[in-house]
Amino acid sequence: MNLSDQFMPLATQMPQLTEPRWQLLSASIEAESFTVFDRLAKKNRTYYVPYLDHVEVSDCMANVYTSNTKIMRLNLLTSARSLELAA
Repeated sequence: MNLSDQFMPLATQMPQLTEPRWQLLSASIEAESFTVFDRLAKKNRTYYVPYLDHVEVSDCMANVYTSNTKIMRLNLLTSARSLELAA
């Protein structure tokens, strides 16, 4: 057996996702929170956002629209957040 046969390249070890990695499971205006499912880690993650109105998830970003005319962009990979005024 060859040593190279024992170790596969990292790219072949990673599962190939045919669906988006992140799925929005729920959003609650009353609880000011939303939950996404990470298909790769197989975990739910809940985020709390004051004045939550609605949420859109695409790729690894969540756009959180609030009732005080602000949009919070949340990077789901790093949890980095940025705020901007809605146009």
